[in-house]
Amino acid sequence: MYEEGMSIMKEEDRRKALIALKNLAMALNKYHSALTAEYVNESLVELQKEQAMAFAGSFLYFLQKSSNLRISEGIELNEVEEARWREVSSLKTVANGLFFGMGL
Repeated sequence: MYEEGMSIMKEEDRRKALIALKNLAMALNKYHSALTAEYVNESLVELQKEQAMAFAGSFLYFLQKSSNLRISEGIELNEVEEARWREVSSLKTVANGLFFGMGL
């Protein structure tokens, strides 16, 4: 299947994504009690349980759905929240790399 030592998604990248997501959740919880904040919290719990390909797919789904929720709720982010949101969004390329590598 995979060579020893070869990982679909590096554990370090997964860890970075979870830390960024936790920071976003904390910022949103501090300033908003919106559906978006609730979804970020629930997603963090679920993503912490997932590994490798399942994590990457769920993370990409999270990015799309959370952006849609934020837009539909009309949430305006403050400076801290915006920085956290950008940090999480910047990790999209890590998860995208998995699917490009698979030819999807």
